[in-house]
Amino acid sequence: MLKKPKIEDVPRNVLLFSKSRLLNFKRYEDKRDLLEVILKNDKSYTYAEVEKLITEYTKKKVN
Repeated sequence: MLKKPKIEDVPRNVLLFSKSRLLNFKRYEDKRDLLEVILKNDKSYTYAEVEKLITEYTKKKVN
């Protein structure tokens, strides 16, 4: 089981954003539908995490 990082384990200069906040960013306006599916409501994400999730999802093999 994955451990949730403690607040002191996250570097202070890393910004975290909620799903609802990310969905309103102009940066992701063309990917809102995708983010609605891949992001969880109760989790916060960094830009790097969101970009990684988008990349992983779009590179999945379709059956």
